[in-house]
Order: sequence, then C-alpha cells, then structure tokens
Amino acid sequence: DGIGDTVRVSLTEAPEYEVPVAQALVDKYEGTQQEAQGFDPTFYSSLEYKKRETRGVQNIGGEHHVPVVIADFSEKENLEAEELKTIGHFYYPGLDKWKTNEFGADLIYLGDHQINFDVPGNLRVIYDYHTWTGLPQKAQEISYPLISFIDRDQAPQEHPYFLVVRMSDLGEILSNDISQNGILILDLQEYEGYRHARSFFVNLMQRDIKNPVIIRTGSKQTEDDPWLIDVSIAGGGPFIDGFGDGLWIHGPENINREKINNTSFSILQASRTRISKTEYISCPSCGRTLFDLQETTALVREKTDHLKGVKIAIMGCIVNGPGEMADADYGYVGSGKGKITLYRGQEVVKRAVPSENAVNELIGLIREDGVWVEPELVKENEL
Repeated sequence: DGIGDTVRVSLTEAPEYEVPVAQALVDKYEGTQQEAQGFDPTFYSSLEYKKRETRGVQNIGGEHHVPVVIADFSEKENLEAEELKTIGHFYYPGLDKWKTNEFGADLIYLGDHQINFDVPGNLRVIYDYHTWTGLPQKAQEISYPLISFIDRDQAPQEHPYFLVVRMSDLGEILSNDISQNGILILDLQEYEGYRHARSFFVNLMQRDIKNPVIIRTGSKQTEDDPWLIDVSIAGGGPFIDGFGDGLWIHGPENINREKINNTSFSILQASRTRISKTEYISCPSCGRTLFDLQETTALVREKTDHLKGVKIAIMGCIVNGPGEMADADYGYVGSGKGKITLYRGQEVVKRAVPSENAVNELIGLIREDGVWVEPELVKENEL
C-alpha cells in the first residue's frame, strides 16, 4: 500500500534467522514503483476485516463454507488411487474404503484425462469442458466442467461449472451477467499478484457480483523458499482481506504435489479461514525470555500437534506475552525463573507452575475443557 518502512518476521528460532526471511520479502519489491490503490471504503478498507459476500454453489462460497483446495493432476494420463495420498486421501484395498485426513483436497483437476476408479465421496473431479460433455450422465452429475472465458457461452444452464478468468477479462465480466451456478477461477499471471487480486475483488463487490472465486496462482521460481514467498503473497493476501472461496496452487516440476497441497492448507490456516491443524503463537527470543523457547515450543508441539483447531501460545515472559497472544485459546507464559503461568484465553488459570510440570498441566487444562483427544485415537482414525 506504499505505507511500510519496516518488515518484521517473528520466528521461534534465534533472532538472526529472521533477517534472511525479511530480506527476501524486501527484495521481492525492491525497485517497484507502485502507488497505493484507493478504494471506496464502502466496499473495502484495509483497516477492517470484512468477508466478501458470495452465494453458495454447492459447498463453495456462501456464508458457512470454508475455502476449498484444488489439486492439479492434469499431467497424469493414468492416475492411480495410490497417488491421491499426496493430497490427503488414502485408499485401503483390503477394506475397499477411503480415509481422508485434515489435508484432504476438496477437488482435483484432470484436464482431458479420465480415471478408472471411484474417487472418495468427499472429493470431486474437474474436467476440461469437452471431456466433461463426453462423460456418462451419472459421471457428469458428480463432476464439474472447466470452461475458458472465451467459451463462456457454452456454460451449462443449471449444473455448476468453473469459469477461468484473468485480470484482462475484468471489463467484460463487469458488463456481462454470469449465471448463478458459475464459479470463477481467477488465474493470476506471473507479473500479477496480491494487488491485482484485491482490485479484482473490489470491482466485483462494487458491481454486486456474488459468484464464488477460486484463486489460482503459482510462480516460476524453482527453489523452495522463493516459490513459497511468491505463492503465499499472491494466494494468501486476498484471504486476509476476506476475499477468495478457494485456492489452486501450481508449481514447477521439482516442487512435489504433497508440498503444494500442504502449502495450500498452511496458507488458509495462516489467514484463519480454514483451520486444519494446531496453531502455535510464539514470540521471538529476547533478553527477558525465561526458558529455552525453541526447546519448549518443540516439546509443547510434540504433545499437542494432533489437536485440530486449537491455538496455543508459548511466550517467553510475562511483559509482552499476554498482549501478543490475545487470540490464543491457551497460553504458556514464563513468569519467573523455572516458573510458568498458564492462561485460558486472557484469563490466568494457574500461576507459578514449575516448568518441569507445566506441559502436563497445560494438557490437563485442555482436558478440563473437553478439547483434548488422545493421539492414539487420531492415528487410529487415520488408519
């Protein structure tokens, strides 16, 4: 927005490890000359979170649906059931059953290829339009066609469909009606990113266009960290603003599909739009830290990372800790040498707990609230 002077990165590791990450973020925008975009605050304000109102098309969009994740298998000519484990769906031949974990993608895109097995009931398939039209009626009913913007007049009258649009199509989108069963896929090009996406969504809001929108993005970067930074900004930024009803990330050949899928869920987790794992809030180490922050965080994570949707804060001292963990469900805060204070939300529950007992006391607090699940049960369900 043209208003920042400082980049702050908060990591559990030692402070010096923050600098390379911050520098990578700065380098991405060095030399760019962009003015801040002005928007009518009636439709958008960067100072206040407001989720874009959309109509639900099956389980996409609407008031209560979480953003969906799409996995791209279009390059696979003969997809095997075993390969779906990379996106969180596991097939057990002996039982002839599917199991899905918390990172199970919601849809897969096959392009012009077809599959010879029944996918899990909670997974839907997207085909290119000409392939979808050749499917048997029953297969069409449980799948979706993908249509290019130039061929939008071929869209089904009633069946849900995906319509690929780009920033260059915005003018025509605003001047033409899109049927209510259409789900837009905003295909961000390499030179486009978060600012373009935000402009796109605000324009839709101004014209009261309420079709759900999937954000499709990627990067030409082939190294993990630069690729991750690119897709996180372009894909994650809009969700923090309340935009986006799904995420479709693609990557170069050396970024495997499992990493792409996990990155999609991590972006949605970080934007607080879809919680699929335990979330940890931790302060960076400083002179006031009263215990080994890295060691303690690793211990807390080891004991609790199977809990879905729980936010746990590990704070080094009582000075800034309570303020930094404002929205955590539970807090583990250093309050003296070898002493820990435990919080439920912003409420102090136990003071001066010996550090050697503090993790067990934290687990006991989670048990009291009926949130605790035994790790063995989680593993059993996954199997």
